[in-house]
Amino acid sequence: MKQPLAIPTFLYACGIAVGAWLDPGWFPLYAAGGITLALAALTRSVMAVGFLLVLVGWTHLAARTATLRQSDLRVALDGAPIIGTVRGELIDTPATRLALKGEILQARSHCVLEVTALRIREQWKPAFGKVVALVPEELPETWMAGAVIEAEGVIQAPRGALAPGLFDYRRHLYWKGIHHTLLAEKSADIRLVSDAGAGWWAELRRGFVRWTKRTLAGTLGSDDDTVRLLWAMTLGWTTALTEEVAEPMVRTGTLHVFAISGMHIGLITFILIRGLRAARVPREWAAVAAGLGVWFYTMATGGQPSAVRSAIMSSVILASWGFKRPWNMMNSLWGAALLILLWDPCQLFQPGFQLSFSVVAALALFGPPLDAWHQKNIHPDPLLAESARTMLHRAAWWAEKWFARGVVASAAAWIGSAPTTAYYFNIFSPVAFFTNLVVVPLSDGALICSLLSLALSPLSSWMSDVFVHAAYGFMRLMVHVAHEGSGWGWSAFHTKAPTLPMFLLAYGAVVALASWMTSRRAWMKAAGAVAVLGAVAVLWQAAEDRGALNITALPGDGAGVFVQEGSRTMLIDCGNAFTAQRIAKPFLRAQGVNRLSALALTHGDAQHVAGAAMIATLYHPRQVVTPDARFRSTVYRDTLKAIPAEAKRRAVRSGDLLESAVTLHPAEGWKSSRADDSSLVLELRKHGRRILFLGDLGLAGQEQLLTTRADLKADVLILSRSADQRVLLPEMLAKIAPKIVVYSGSPRGRQTTEARFHADCIRAGARFFNTEESGAVTISVRPNGALQAAPSLGGEVVQLL
Repeated sequence: MKQPLAIPTFLYACGIAVGAWLDPGWFPLYAAGGITLALAALTRSVMAVGFLLVLVGWTHLAARTATLRQSDLRVALDGAPIIGTVRGELIDTPATRLALKGEILQARSHCVLEVTALRIREQWKPAFGKVVALVPEELPETWMAGAVIEAEGVIQAPRGALAPGLFDYRRHLYWKGIHHTLLAEKSADIRLVSDAGAGWWAELRRGFVRWTKRTLAGTLGSDDDTVRLLWAMTLGWTTALTEEVAEPMVRTGTLHVFAISGMHIGLITFILIRGLRAARVPREWAAVAAGLGVWFYTMATGGQPSAVRSAIMSSVILASWGFKRPWNMMNSLWGAALLILLWDPCQLFQPGFQLSFSVVAALALFGPPLDAWHQKNIHPDPLLAESARTMLHRAAWWAEKWFARGVVASAAAWIGSAPTTAYYFNIFSPVAFFTNLVVVPLSDGALICSLLSLALSPLSSWMSDVFVHAAYGFMRLMVHVAHEGSGWGWSAFHTKAPTLPMFLLAYGAVVALASWMTSRRAWMKAAGAVAVLGAVAVLWQAAEDRGALNITALPGDGAGVFVQEGSRTMLIDCGNAFTAQRIAKPFLRAQGVNRLSALALTHGDAQHVAGAAMIATLYHPRQVVTPDARFRSTVYRDTLKAIPAEAKRRAVRSGDLLESAVTLHPAEGWKSSRADDSSLVLELRKHGRRILFLGDLGLAGQEQLLTTRADLKADVLILSRSADQRVLLPEMLAKIAPKIVVYSGSPRGRQTTEARFHADCIRAGARFFNTEESGAVTISVRPNGALQAAPSLGGEVVQLL
């Protein structure tokens, strides 16, 4: 059997996956595992052994995620936010990220603590668990793992995704074993208590990082952005990867070169093996020495999960090579995956693990058959003597060979990673295949020159500096290629996260193609059947969704409302600059929007429209719609001027159609000195259901709407807080008679205006959602008339049948 580790690893991973879906508690699993183990020992049944492997994976995950102590923070804090202080050991060096807030580049730092004590109301008590401490300032990078830290602030459970498709921080931390965050006001609230626990390794690592940064800065200086990117590539230093730097690399699929992953570890392993063998070190000892070197580099750069995964894979391959064992890439991959999951079963749910596994698996599946085809069809004539080939012919052959290998590697990695990349990053990047052909060799050159600079630094400073400048040049070229590639119109497309049937279709087709290329008929038929099953499920789901209307009310200041009916999409308002950047932009990306059918700006309020120019630049609306009224806001007028001219401008009044909606206000000739009174009011009708978007409409505008519209009845009312003291006139609420009210208001007024309006809605028999508390609320209207309102942050899902 060429891949003896495939089935055990697969069954163990299935057990972990089942454990994430179903958790009966760790004790019943231990009991079931004991019974199954006894049964397997007595009967020697293959099925019993397979079931035992599933149970082992299931139990391992349950034991990792279970609450086993009374001092566990999940028990001690009882889910409620509190102000307190925690003491614990640093798990790793604090990480700092830089982000633009307005025109200011602001630093935000975070560090993870293994908590040992908790103080509430001046009383310390034992505590257990991990906490990530967040502070809007920079923390010292000289703090190392093992140092004892005290952090003071608001301790609470992390928030989930504010809207469908947005980053789910709660889930991200959950699979890292972290269930609480601590929000500190300033860096002084996070203080070093003792550095004694860090030990000699921390001092060694601190010295290694400082020396590496100083050497790679050379005569260029540490403030140069390109030098900082060299630090990021060599040390995994994420501070340099600002959003401005990362965005073009995400679009071109080249951001992976900055993670200490398989590419780094593989290159370092190759260099070490070549050097040791050139020094005539025996094969076995060369493998051991290379493995030690790889693990030193992995731990000296912080022991990042991606680096640890790659080091485990490298160790498996080195062991096979060093001890002259038969080597199979897929079997080594299964073995490395098993070791990683035994170390931490939660790795199965990490994007890095899934991407690494899919890329290496694709290389293992497609590399050998494509290389065999190349050898068969393009290999030089074997009957021609080597001496008969000119130097030019030999050089051309080697260049063509390495280029072909690069094409194969880039194509296989792109095929293997595309579905997973679409799932986690909502992007499909055709240009990634081409940019990686250039960027990966350039990044290899930058990394090799950086490593040579470090190796030569103790011997010759000027030679070290020569290689620093070479690495600098490679990095500049790499960044330039990524920026140029991201500017091509077809470089990347936003896409919704693929569903399970789509994954079955995609990866079933990939495995079927690879099996056909290697003439494995049985595997081809099985994978083809999976792909067909996935295709049928995808078509069935598409038929179910045909004709549905989806409306999402987003949270945030000046919150927008997204309307989607088939391929038609409309965004009503987008919020201020911060809300547009942090909520509207990633939400549209997660919905697979590449071009909006319409962008509607309801009225001249900076809180609602200040981010419109940025949204229009990124999502190219076919038309920009405004109410047929005059607004005095300079922000509103400047925003309209900043919107690209390619978008058609249209002013609407009562009775005009706008995509799936009918305009109810403002009426022709309506004038008001207050912007809220001229706010756009829209009604959507679909499958017998009516949804009314009232926006920020002021009291004067409501009175005018009451006198001009006899029928305002709606199933769903969507509105936000206006400048008036009352949100909605009582007679307006009675006339609309909504069954569901979705309200976007500031929680600061919860005890006054919002509380009064909430009570009015409850008395009227309506279900009430405040997006500041529930997150985005998605209204779905199915072709059979069924209506559903689902909040993003949990809570009751309301259905009207």
